[in-house]
Amino acid sequence: MANKLLKKLPKEINGWNSLMNAQNVFRHAEKKEEWVFRGLSDGNNCLETTLERVVNEFSVPSDKIPDLEVKLILEFMRRYHLYAVEPPPRKGDTLDWLALMRHHGAPSRLLDFTFSFLVATYFALERPPKPKGMPTIWAINKSWLTKEVDNIVKDHGNTIASQFDQYKRHRDGNAFRKVFFADKPPTLVSSVSPFRLNQRQTIQQGIFLCPCNVTKTFKENLYAINNHNDNVKKITINPKARAELLNGLLSANLSSTTLFPGLDGFAASLWTRVASLKHWQKMEDKGARSKINLDITTLRRW
Repeated sequence: MANKLLKKLPKEINGWNSLMNAQNVFRHAEKKEEWVFRGLSDGNNCLETTLERVVNEFSVPSDKIPDLEVKLILEFMRRYHLYAVEPPPRKGDTLDWLALMRHHGAPSRLLDFTFSFLVATYFALERPPKPKGMPTIWAINKSWLTKEVDNIVKDHGNTIASQFDQYKRHRDGNAFRKVFFADKPPTLVSSVSPFRLNQRQTIQQGIFLCPCNVTKTFKENLYAINNHNDNVKKITINPKARAELLNGLLSANLSSTTLFPGLDGFAASLWTRVASLKHWQKMEDKGARSKINLDITTLRRW
């Protein structure tokens, strides 16, 4: 069902109409299957976690990564109270700690995805692509992922299977640790979500995808799962359509202001708002919009 529909996806999003066509394809597919999305400003970048980036930067051997990750988590936990504005996670809730680290920019194995195709589109367009880069939306069939991961976990033994079931049923951070931090974890990627959701994750309709075996890359974990070619899609966006798409997303109330509550989010939104201001100037020149006479002297009033 979904595969037939996905053949209707445009090869490239080159304007608002093709974006809406792509969104409608996934809307129809989601009547049978659930999809999650991630937007990247540069399609040359593969799906990789911040933990992967830091171990590559400092040439950490793969067999040392599990120990390094534990040390990073402990460093964060030990000093969290010095900067905290909210209570710490419940005792032993490793997933909640990882989500908190990801939220504040620490290296983490968690990779942000969203249930919203348009939110992912905004993140793909928020920053200008590199000279030869291409804005990209990654789409992963979460229904496929759930079924295949259940099968892999069952084949990995009763202990891992029972702990994974405990995590899924209760969002149990302790059970999560016993699976994802096991001595010999399975090679897979699973959708995960802590029991506590922060404001940003709620607004962005966010979910994490988490590699289980950190001695391997996110891509290696993901592509170890059967039938990944049919259930992992990469959609490119023509950089020339960036201004048009950002204008459309702003009209749909999607910007850094709405996705990142607070002054920082509003300030960041001014980068992409330039596209709308430029459009308004054209409307003023055509007489389709009232012209406001502003110059440097106006600032004296403020």
